[in-house]
Amino acid sequence: MSLNTITIPKLTSLTLLIYITVFCHVGHSQATWLDDPSLANYPGLNEQIDFEIDWTTVSLTMESADYDIDNFSTFFDSFASVSAQNIYIDFKLDQAFSYSQIDSLINSHNLYNQGVMSFAPAILIDGTLNRLTKQVIIKKQPNIQKQDLVSGVKRFDNNAVIEELPNDVFVVCLNNPILTINLLQELQSEDLIKWGQPDFRIQVHTFDSDPLFQDQYQLKNTGQNINGQQLVDGIDVNVEPAWALTKGSPFVSIAVIDDGVETHEDLVVYPSFLDFNMFTEPSETNYHGMACAGLISARHNQIGIKGIAPNSPIIGANIFKAGTSISDIASLFYTIANLNIAVVNNSWGFMSGDGEDQVLNPVCTENLHPAISEAISYAATSGRLGLGTVIVFASGNSDSADPSDHCITYPANHPDVISVGAITPLGNRASYSSIDENLDFVVPSSNADGSFGVVTLDKMGSKGLNSENYNTNFGGTSAAAPIVTGIAALLLSVNPSLSRLQVLQILIDNAVDLGDPGQDESFGHGLPDAFASVNRALELAACPDNLFMSGEAFLSEYSAKLSIKSSHTIKSMDVAYKSGDFIELQPNFEVMQGSTFATILETCN
Repeated sequence: MSLNTITIPKLTSLTLLIYITVFCHVGHSQATWLDDPSLANYPGLNEQIDFEIDWTTVSLTMESADYDIDNFSTFFDSFASVSAQNIYIDFKLDQAFSYSQIDSLINSHNLYNQGVMSFAPAILIDGTLNRLTKQVIIKKQPNIQKQDLVSGVKRFDNNAVIEELPNDVFVVCLNNPILTINLLQELQSEDLIKWGQPDFRIQVHTFDSDPLFQDQYQLKNTGQNINGQQLVDGIDVNVEPAWALTKGSPFVSIAVIDDGVETHEDLVVYPSFLDFNMFTEPSETNYHGMACAGLISARHNQIGIKGIAPNSPIIGANIFKAGTSISDIASLFYTIANLNIAVVNNSWGFMSGDGEDQVLNPVCTENLHPAISEAISYAATSGRLGLGTVIVFASGNSDSADPSDHCITYPANHPDVISVGAITPLGNRASYSSIDENLDFVVPSSNADGSFGVVTLDKMGSKGLNSENYNTNFGGTSAAAPIVTGIAALLLSVNPSLSRLQVLQILIDNAVDLGDPGQDESFGHGLPDAFASVNRALELAACPDNLFMSGEAFLSEYSAKLSIKSSHTIKSMDVAYKSGDFIELQPNFEVMQGSTFATILETCN
């Protein structure tokens, strides 16, 4: 059967209206945004999100996940691609059809009596393909009571199911994906929500283009020869001397949001406490999460490679399973924050593609998905008991030859994350590395032609890219971000009281400047220096606030001596004080002769 030749039964407008009204929700006709492009929008974060409708990519919503797709073979045989994900069945048409035509096609195969509840087209936003679900994610206005919001939702659909997330965010489940846009528009018109978005099923993209330590030029570049190419001495993150101070801490945990992490001879993987079954199991065939985790935390054990922070526990999270939605990723960041996980590595992002679904360019929109943006902000400000979770993102890769297409991709362009681009081990910007004013740092990685492959972990045995347990061809900005993640873990290991912003500032202050002086679009603040950064974190840790000192006044009311009781060395400009030293206080210090006193050293920066 070919969709180009099939005869589509013609429904009258009255028949179609009656069908949609009964099938969806009483009192709601067919969603008007399907017919009027000016209504194809919803209230985003600080801006309206406009979208396009793709009627060549359609999803069926089933009554439950308990169905046999083979029962629909006569319907799907003519389609180029068909995939089933939980209660959704996605299929691709060879040309765009209208709502009524697809409805008639489903009717002609009697699918509504075989478990099909509804269908919906795909949504295109900035070139990214998003599939509607039955859910929306909303944030209530700060001046609105929760019950007012609930009442507004119930007026639209009395059977709606509402789940509350942190930060005044709610997930609302309806019965029909198409009506999610209508709900958002109605709640916006009543000024009940600050923002809202469909809980899309989405596709995210990776950015990858001990005996092996000699090949880990990211960590130690001595100008060695890699595959016949001479590197440039010193283009590394200077981590080896930092290991004399710390190799991480079991109390500084690191989440790797990727395609999963599993046990390896060179990596200790800790049980996941992320509460989402879909996030705990690694993908069977993908290797990307293992590669990132190895760069961060591979053990120093005389085999394989060396990770930046081998003593810090790795917790894996898999967002690449089919059916991952916006609310899944948002909930993951909320959970990470509430579990006080210290650092999060994200070597993934959203990319736009052409009609063949080929990845081309980053997505420059800063708030592509408000629910994810808000969850990231929550983790960055509320994680670690208010000190803030350190969130690191790869800046993204671009296949385009046009430099204007090389923006930092979403969510790496979020203001509360650290974005990391790539340079080659020769010190030049990697041509694929996404750049703009949001770039924070760069780290050596592979070249665009695949040379200078980064050495890291692979899956064990036959499940990996090869049977040798190690991957020698990792790369892209995916391989750059984990290095900064590991360095951040080292800083928090020697000084866990550092805030997220302090960690960022330490990395900035001690980075090796590249390119134009100061921060620039191609290199950010430059190449992080792990040793210098750890030293600075130690200095701040050895300089406590509210240090009490006591002593006795003598000679007059204008001077006194006091003894420092701290075991720390305290630095003040070019003078250092240690326990047992005496300090003479000169005029303007007022206390009666013979009196005892106490003072507080407010800071010693």
